[in-house]
Amino acid sequence: MNVINNYTIHKEIGKGATGKVYHVTDEKNIQYALKVQHHLTESEKKMNEQIKEIKFQNVINTYDQFQYQGIIQCFCVIMDFCNQGDLYEYLNKYRFNLNIQQKQNMLFQIAFGIWEIHQLNIIHRDIKPQNILLQCFDQMNVQLKICDLGLSKLQENQNLNTVNVGTPYYMAPELIDFSQKKGIYDKSVDIWAFGALIYDFFSNYQLFYGLQIYQIFDQIKQAKNLNQKLRETINDPLLLNIAISCLSYEPSKRPDIEQILLELNQPMFQYQQKIFNGQNQRWLQNKNQDLFQPQVQDQFKEQYKNQQKIEYQKANQVNSQIQNQDLSQNQLFNQKSKNHIKNQVRLRCFLSDQALIEQLCIMIEEGNQKDEILKHMNESLRKKLQAKLHQSN
Repeated sequence: MNVINNYTIHKEIGKGATGKVYHVTDEKNIQYALKVQHHLTESEKKMNEQIKEIKFQNVINTYDQFQYQGIIQCFCVIMDFCNQGDLYEYLNKYRFNLNIQQKQNMLFQIAFGIWEIHQLNIIHRDIKPQNILLQCFDQMNVQLKICDLGLSKLQENQNLNTVNVGTPYYMAPELIDFSQKKGIYDKSVDIWAFGALIYDFFSNYQLFYGLQIYQIFDQIKQAKNLNQKLRETINDPLLLNIAISCLSYEPSKRPDIEQILLELNQPMFQYQQKIFNGQNQRWLQNKNQDLFQPQVQDQFKEQYKNQQKIEYQKANQVNSQIQNQDLSQNQLFNQKSKNHIKNQVRLRCFLSDQALIEQLCIMIEEGNQKDEILKHMNESLRKKLQAKLHQSN
């Protein structure tokens, strides 16, 4: 048996255009998957360095990457090993043996994996059954993990515009249609793919099916009788409603992944969210520190410019007393300080409490003191945390 950097290779378990994957064990006989590639782009190296700092529950964990000089130089990545292949193979065997609860549980795991990826501000862009691996404890008790971040992108700006990426059956309209907002897209492309994936749990055929790629693309762009097709096939009301919302043609009308998880299983989401946060405390602390560096603040500058008027109008309707306050206190804030507090408010509350976000942003606009704003924010978050802990008990 061959040995690479103290990893013993047992057998080949996968092959792709960019390399091969092997089942290996280390010196302690712990099982891993070793991905060997002849070329690794700088973006892939950057991605691997970022994700190996994170402990995932429903995403394949990356533990190490290194170069190895054999007959030719190759790049090696050490990852989780899953013993039962991918979701595509599993559904072909057990699709119609699974009950609704089992399907909901498996889809919850996939959704949580997407949530974990999105926490890193990463868009996967190729969510499909072949990129979801299974660790089976028995025939019906499985853990699902999303793999293959090869097409993933760090969403360093508000959107991306590289189109025609992903697998045709699961590609969102904005990934294949240049005419739709010039191919601009965001994390909602993963939501579309999740909606199409729900259909796979109830049918032997993909939701968008064709012998040629152009036929698949035409179905996606036209989406004729889509909701009717979903209703005829998905026999669970909860999953049906989620699929319909995920497959909204307009990206802005699709739910975010947290909304989906709350619908699927709110207590379980809150529990796994606690685990994720607990296991990744150091990364979260570093992330929060990095997010307030000037170059990162610039990434949110345009977002605040676009939303400032909307937030201010909403605030005028909600709180007429604040509207009449003396705005002269705004002079106490220079622009740098104001942007810093806005970033702190939005990033700590983002996708968590929209009402609190709006209230705090109004306090900023109306010129409240920095200490007063942060005190109000921390007190609100403390009360919310106590309420969640009380519910969990």
